[in-house]
Amino acid sequence: MIAPECYAAHMNTPWRLPWLAALMVACGGSGTSGMAGGGASGTDGGGGTGAGTADGGGGDGATPSDGSTTDAGGPTAHCSAYIACTAATTPAGLGAVIATYGNDGTCYAAAEASLCDDACKTGLVAAHRAFPSVGACNYCATSADCPAALPACDVSVETCVGCVTSADCHDADLPVCDAAEQRCVRCLEDSDCTSGDGRACAPGGDRCVECTKDEHCASPTPRCDLTSNACVGCMLDADCASSPSGHKCLPLLKRCGCGPLGGGCNAGQLCEGGQCCTPDCAGRQCGKSNSLGCGGDDQYACGSCPGGGTCTSSGSCNDLGATCTPATSQCYAGEACRFLPSKQGYVCLVDASGDACSNQYQCAVTARVSDSFECRAGTCRAFCLTPADCASGKCEAGAVPISPSSPGVCSAP
Repeated sequence: MIAPECYAAHMNTPWRLPWLAALMVACGGSGTSGMAGGGASGTDGGGGTGAGTADGGGGDGATPSDGSTTDAGGPTAHCSAYIACTAATTPAGLGAVIATYGNDGTCYAAAEASLCDDACKTGLVAAHRAFPSVGACNYCATSADCPAALPACDVSVETCVGCVTSADCHDADLPVCDAAEQRCVRCLEDSDCTSGDGRACAPGGDRCVECTKDEHCASPTPRCDLTSNACVGCMLDADCASSPSGHKCLPLLKRCGCGPLGGGCNAGQLCEGGQCCTPDCAGRQCGKSNSLGCGGDDQYACGSCPGGGTCTSSGSCNDLGATCTPATSQCYAGEACRFLPSKQGYVCLVDASGDACSNQYQCAVTARVSDSFECRAGTCRAFCLTPADCASGKCEAGAVPISPSSPGVCSAP
């Protein structure tokens, strides 16, 4: 029969049934006088090595082969753990467990210490399955003793862990055992990353990523952004020194390009959509267009002008300051071939003749060339050498005869 003192120790625990059979072995049995702790002459075949009596008393308490105890009546290491486990999980049953497996517990008086120790082991296994997160109950002899949350037994310390070897890792997403932390991870080395989720093992082993260093990356994304573990075009402006897209690293896009007002582009290039490009102006006449080979919507004026003039940003041609011959229509519309004293020759100017003025500067602003017209009697007057230079047909001389060094001024029409 089961010794009452052993049976009672477990009746308040919710996991008592799984190890009830073990308790029967540890605390119950057949004999004429009850359980025996030792004795050479007992009729029940008690297993002690010292002298004993017919009722099995008086064993020497020698340490069994599994190191269960060294002092008669004292708790084994596993029973001490079982007491701590009960205190953490089922305090209501703690008193009965201590009375049975604590100091001078009734189990040691009725059975060998090794049998009491086996009963405590069985109790720990069942308790840990019921309360897998309670470390005080963590005990195992084999992996079969462990709960699903910690499926592998580290037999060196009799503790359930996540894994001991990679053979313990059955999740396809976490196939490798980190032996130092005894948990299953995605990877430990880059060679563990062979699927499409990345070619490098991230620190901590929780995932495979695109890169953890620049060596994992190649053009056109040669740098590794360690904040995202992704290969990017650049991290610094220095990474873009030879990039045809621009010499600035765009901080949000992490690619080489250009900044506002075309900063970061070579001479003659435009900044369209954050990238430098060279407009295709060859073979077209000066004007504005948004289809110049740059792929942007911003209009850009370029192209050639008849007679070698300049294509302005407004998309019109001018040859301001270019030499010309009077009365041959060599200047563009809105311009006129006028004598310019500073050059002592004829050049194309914006024609300010007849415009109202209060000083000579106002005439120069219109003509876009200084000293190109004289403000006389409230109107801008062109300089002249001959009457043919003037719309009025009259070239008025000053105090000295008209010459290139002292030109006349056209009179008002």
